[in-house]
Amino acid sequence: MACQPTPIARAAAMSLLLGSTLAQAQTAAAPAAAASAPKASEAPTVITVTGIRASLESALNIKRNATANVDAITAVDVGKMPDKNLADSLQRIVGVAVRTDYDEAEKVSMRGTNPDMSLILFNGHTVSGGDWYVTDQLSSSRSTSLSLMPSSVLNQALVYKTSQANILDGGLAGTINITTRKPLDEPKTLGGVISLGGVYADLPGKTSPQLNASFNWRTDDKLVGVIGQVFAEKRYIRRDSVSRFAYAGGSGWDVINTATMLGVTDASLAGTGYKAADLNGVRLPGSMSSEFVEGVRDRKGGMLALQARPTKELDIGATGFYSQMGADNYGRLNAGAMFSMLNGWANTTGTGAPFTSSNGQRVYAQIKNPVIINETTLYGDQLKILKSADILFPTGTTPQYMGNSEASLRSGAKATSGFFDLDATYKPTNELTVKGLISTTRGVGSTNLDQTVTYARYGTGTSYSLNGPDGVPDLKYYGMSTNGPSLAPDGSGFALVGRGIGSYKTVDRETSTALDATYKLDRGIFTTLDGGLRFADHHRNLFRYAPAFNSATVAAPPASQAAYYPSDFGKGLGTLSPDYTSFFFPREVLDPFLQTQYRATTPEFERRVAGEIELRERQTAAYFMQSLEGANGGWSGNVGLRFVRTEVNAMIATPIAATICPKIKPGDPVVPCAAFPGGDQHRG
Repeated sequence: MACQPTPIARAAAMSLLLGSTLAQAQTAAAPAAAASAPKASEAPTVITVTGIRASLESALNIKRNATANVDAITAVDVGKMPDKNLADSLQRIVGVAVRTDYDEAEKVSMRGTNPDMSLILFNGHTVSGGDWYVTDQLSSSRSTSLSLMPSSVLNQALVYKTSQANILDGGLAGTINITTRKPLDEPKTLGGVISLGGVYADLPGKTSPQLNASFNWRTDDKLVGVIGQVFAEKRYIRRDSVSRFAYAGGSGWDVINTATMLGVTDASLAGTGYKAADLNGVRLPGSMSSEFVEGVRDRKGGMLALQARPTKELDIGATGFYSQMGADNYGRLNAGAMFSMLNGWANTTGTGAPFTSSNGQRVYAQIKNPVIINETTLYGDQLKILKSADILFPTGTTPQYMGNSEASLRSGAKATSGFFDLDATYKPTNELTVKGLISTTRGVGSTNLDQTVTYARYGTGTSYSLNGPDGVPDLKYYGMSTNGPSLAPDGSGFALVGRGIGSYKTVDRETSTALDATYKLDRGIFTTLDGGLRFADHHRNLFRYAPAFNSATVAAPPASQAAYYPSDFGKGLGTLSPDYTSFFFPREVLDPFLQTQYRATTPEFERRVAGEIELRERQTAAYFMQSLEGANGGWSGNVGLRFVRTEVNAMIATPIAATICPKIKPGDPVVPCAAFPGGDQHRG
């Protein structure tokens, strides 16, 4: 019997043949006909490998045949990918990492760079992605959030680690092109997969349902086909964290500077063996903080792909995809402010007033009992670290600012992403292939209400001790007579110092067209010649709203309704100091209270145009590329040229002072501003 195994199955096939030969040798009484040679009329048997082995084989062949530095993953069997979203799948590739936000892979980075430097494409075009997290909504990032994309939509992901002329520009670190499934490529005329499951999250203690379903159909002659897919996946999240977060001091670390930290003197360090000059340049954490976050990820959507092959030369396809994710989240932050204490600031930003004050005098915290160690970075740099210390105000100082306890309730946080593309491939000759693509995409990220309350902590000092890069630092606050949302008679405790409310919406969209052609040369080292044109029109708009408060006076929720971090907070982190935990107001308390603090107005009145932006980018590109290959495939490469013209128009609103153009109250008629005739005037 003749066998024609696929390369990756060759070893398995040889093993089977060897086993058959041994069995025949042990059976001396077998008929002679059993050992006869196969008849010429017998058709050869083909061994087909599927599953993960087939995926690996396909990926290896892609890398082997590419003329550039590429990597790939494929999903031969739909529904067999164990990952929850595409970011999970892509991190399997060497050199590709992911940014994980709140327990789920979110965005992709390459070679350790920022995700903004990696370009994500779907079927050869960009995809507008809405962001669910408020800080991402407020940024101008064009990095696609892959948390909206389940891994089941993946057919193949091709990662270009170097640039070449036929790749869209914009991927400074690299480009990833994700292709979805094509109906006429399916091995069966009719098939489908239904996947039902549940996810139990330990910390929230909740179970959520998971559904992925798809079907495919095509005619026997592979002329028409369709693929449909739906998904509904919900997941509860909770994050318990301890960090060295700090508002001032950049990333949470800064250096001691005795020129501004006036409490660090030779006298304050007496008996420690150090002088003040010895501490200059020593790195210290700006704060010790804990964060307790609860949220949900509710992702729903689907994909529909149609394909027709009216002639053997022409292939036409259409693909539509849409996904939306609800992501309400409620975060509580308990943060110290050691850096501010040393600089005499009674605020988190470190940019001036209010300053610390005791009996009318500005005061600075001192460093007591310092322990300084030497550390070597990954790059060989030598650093001095303040491993542990007491950060204390001088004896007799009244309670001073030592940090914040904050709550951020973000209701209606949501992200959507979708695209629709039409593609056609025409092969007039065996050598020439022409491809056309028209695509449109739109993504929206919004937060209906971002409500915050901020309490300032007052006391006489804090102490900390670092316990290695993986250990939880020890922490203790001093002079705190209460750990609740109120001040004690001596001025220690917590006081409400700020509140905020806002609404944000980012709309990102693009329409593009592309025409590409490939001509097979096969002349010496010259294999294929590629050329093409592309035009894209990209828009990004950021809208901001902020309701008006009833009063300038900051009102506080009833202290009796405060709660505390759960008893199992940080159970997986190690032994936590009690001072890492703090109070907060439950969602059912904070939300109704804040609703009473602002008055109903109009969208025009609430709009904050000073923080908005309107951006339009138009891009035209043309390229040609020659692929090269040495004799017997000993080497390969390409050389090409890409011409790109990008035109960017940005509109940023500039508010006008009330002394120039008077404000208009909600409901009053619009009065044109004489200083700006014909200009738009927003109510405010």
